[in-house]
Amino acid sequence: MSQKLAIRSSFLIVVTLALLVVISIFKIPSFLVRQDLKALGYDEETSQVIIDQKISKEVIDHQLSAENLAPALKSEDFNKDYLYLYSYRQDLSNLDFDLYDHLKANDYSEEELLNIFTKLHDYEIAPLAVFGKVDVNTYVNDCLSHAEENSFDNLSLSNDYLRPYEEVQDALGIGTIQVLVTPNYSLDSNTPEDLEEMSVQYAIDGLILQKEAAEAFRNLCNDMSANDMGIYAIGGYSPNNSGVNASLGNFNEFSTGLLVEVVDSTNETVAAFENSNEAAWLKDHAHEYGFILRYPKGKEKITGHEASANTYRYVGVDLATKIHESKLTMDEYCLLYQDELF
Repeated sequence: MSQKLAIRSSFLIVVTLALLVVISIFKIPSFLVRQDLKALGYDEETSQVIIDQKISKEVIDHQLSAENLAPALKSEDFNKDYLYLYSYRQDLSNLDFDLYDHLKANDYSEEELLNIFTKLHDYEIAPLAVFGKVDVNTYVNDCLSHAEENSFDNLSLSNDYLRPYEEVQDALGIGTIQVLVTPNYSLDSNTPEDLEEMSVQYAIDGLILQKEAAEAFRNLCNDMSANDMGIYAIGGYSPNNSGVNASLGNFNEFSTGLLVEVVDSTNETVAAFENSNEAAWLKDHAHEYGFILRYPKGKEKITGHEASANTYRYVGVDLATKIHESKLTMDEYCLLYQDELF
């Protein structure tokens, strides 16, 4: 009898030990994970979210602190695909996510993205969609040295990152009103089929625009006239091999019939236009008619073109509104969202 009791007792001890081993296998690692997360600043609730999302290893291995990541984890919109971006900064906008996706797709490493998003503003990051791959340390330091000057209205840099006329590609969206022509995106032979000569009521004699752009320009002029302002066009369509634009060759955006130069109808000098009431009105309302300021002042490093307060580009109301609201140049917006646009 005592032998049976001894066997049973031994069995219970073995089972108990086995249970303790099993419990330790599951509990000890979980305890250690929670301790590591606590050391990074996460409370119990957020730690549980991290464990449930199965991202504890990444959070701990990369020492992603709670300061920025914890608020994101508590959001219903949290997407673990952007784990690192959440940890870089708070109050992320849709533009931040789009820029992160674009740069990541263009071979920027997570270390480089950390450097970019923790030190730069969106208006300094967006130009990278135009510049292509740059040396991040050089670019970040360049931006920081001009931090007091830079904003959505101006980008000052000591270096040139655009590299115009190098590694040239075909213009994006050829044959559409969204076509993108830049110092790095060229047109071959481009003669739009739907060109229209403008009435001298709206333009100098013989000026031609693409038909849709011409109609929009007339509407714009008529509404400005109703507000006691006036402009008329002095520059429009010209083929690649024509006149002063011949030197531009395949980079001549005027050959699209979508680019128009304007002046104040009471002052015919181009130089005076920048400070006119008409110029101020166009900055606020041109997008409502499908036009955007093509070469803004302060964005020369991005467009590769000297500033021109009187050069507007027709892209359609939808795209013009998106560009206007984004505060980006046409180059930045179209290259950032090229998969959607072209």
